[in-house]
Amino acid sequence: MVEWFANARLAIELVQADMRGFVRPEGFDLALSLFTSFGYFDDAEDDLRVLRNVHRSLRVYSGRELRDLLVRAGFSSVDLYGGLDGRRYGLEAERLVVVASKQRRDAD
Repeated sequence: MVEWFANARLAIELVQADMRGFVRPEGFDLALSLFTSFGYFDDAEDDLRVLRNVHRSLRVYSGRELRDLLVRAGFSSVDLYGGLDGRRYGLEAERLVVVASKQRRDAD
């Protein structure tokens, strides 16, 4: 697998640690769980602890968080879409597309 990443010219860091205790706040863009490696702890609280650690370690914003940050940064109009075709943003969205303007746009 390491060879595949090298051939793809991706900068990666592989971390081997107990996932119940590993956290690097906003240190990663991606977290992978491969080959059913999650959900086997005897205590369900350990599963929750892992998911919280992953959440804290990722640089990911929800649509709402990103919209709120853009408004705080001074943008007057922020619209969220679920695709490049302008579809509605929601749980079924393929991606998050944000259109932010300095001045409020007139309603169509």
